[in-house]
Amino acid sequence: MNKYSREQLIEMFGYSFQVLKAVSDLNKAISAEQNKAYSGIMGNYGKLKKVYNLSVLGFIAFCALLGILQGTVLSLTEYIIGGVLGYVVFQLLFSPLVLIVKAVYKHIAKKEFTNAANNDASNAYRQKGIELMKDEQFLAYKREIPETYFNMNDLYLLYSYLETYRADNFKEAANLLAEEKHRDKIEYSQEVMQKSLASIQANATYQSVIQTIHLLETQKLHRTVRIGVFGE
Repeated sequence: MNKYSREQLIEMFGYSFQVLKAVSDLNKAISAEQNKAYSGIMGNYGKLKKVYNLSVLGFIAFCALLGILQGTVLSLTEYIIGGVLGYVVFQLLFSPLVLIVKAVYKHIAKKEFTNAANNDASNAYRQKGIELMKDEQFLAYKREIPETYFNMNDLYLLYSYLETYRADNFKEAANLLAEEKHRDKIEYSQEVMQKSLASIQANATYQSVIQTIHLLETQKLHRTVRIGVFGE
C-alpha cells in the first residue's frame, strides 16, 4: 500500500467507502420497506380500534340520552360514573375479541413484513447493492486494501486522515488509526474503571451506613438490657 500516492489512496479509500455506504443505505431501504408494510397493517388495526372505542362511547351516550328521554333523572356525577362503568364493562366483555383481532392483525403484519423483503422495491434495492459489490473498480481496490481496514469506519477514517493532511501515506494513516483506536480503548477502559470504582464506593458507603445502623441498634439493645437488669 505504501507504493500509492496520497491522491491515489484518497481515491481508493473514498471510492470503497462510498460503495459500502451505498450498500448499507440500500439495506436500510429494504428494512424501511419492511417496517412500512408492518406499520401499514398495524395502522389499520389502530384505526379499527379507534372506531371500536368511539362506537362504545357512542352507544353509552345513546343509552344516557334514551334514559333522559324516558324521564330518568340523574345527577351529572351519576351520569359520569355510569358512563365510566359502562365503558369498563364493555371493554371487559369484548376484550377477548379485541385480543383475537389484534393477534390476527399482528400475524398478517409479520407476514407482510417478511414479504416486503422481496417486493419490487426491495428487490430493486438488493439488485443495485449486488451490482455495486461486483463493481470492477471496487473489487480492484478491495484486493489492494488490507482486509483489516476494509470496513466503512476504518476506510472513512483513513480517507479523512489523508484528506485533511494528518497523514501523507498509508503507513502514517494506519499508524494514526491504530493510535486513535488504542486511545479510544484506553479511554473506554478508564470509563469502565471509573464506573466500577463509583459502584464500589457507593456499595462501600451503603455497607458503612448498614454497619452504622447495626451498631446503633446493638448499642440501643445493650442499653435496654442494662436498664432492665440493673435498673439504670
